[in-house]
Amino acid sequence: GSGAFPDLTGSESYADEARLLGSVGVITGMPDGSFDGERPITRAEFIALLARMLGVDVPSTKGQPHAFQDAGEGDTWAYSYIDAMSGIGILNGVGGGSFPPDRVLARVEAAVFLVRILRDGVDSRALGLRQPSDVQEDYWGYASILRAINGAEPKGGETDDLTP
Repeated sequence: GSGAFPDLTGSESYADEARLLGSVGVITGMPDGSFDGERPITRAEFIALLARMLGVDVPSTKGQPHAFQDAGEGDTWAYSYIDAMSGIGILNGVGGGSFPPDRVLARVEAAVFLVRILRDGVDSRALGLRQPSDVQEDYWGYASILRAINGAEPKGGETDDLTP
């Protein structure tokens, strides 16, 4: 993406971050090209954003069974993202086989998704990352090695211990 959202003036507290995430394709904006930053985010939008940030492989699941009865191709544009994120254990739905994709995301739901990613981790094989052949997953520096061989350097002060 270009990150050029016509409705961002630059005075918004989130303008720089929105443009950065837009420039790398994490945020794609609204169908008219706007960012619409004052509108609450839906569950489907947040899951798509997380999937793009994590680099999750999102194959088309059109015409296939979906993870949730209300999140198929006739229900939401984000059905493949929802299926992919459910497949790697980030989503469990709200009960009864349901994941209301168009409902506004609650703060607690965002927290739960992020904690699942940080505490439980995401299966690096599910993300299609290259794996070191000579380092075990329980090695203290495994996450940093994984980042290094897949092109993402850890930031200063970052540790592999993600437990709260």
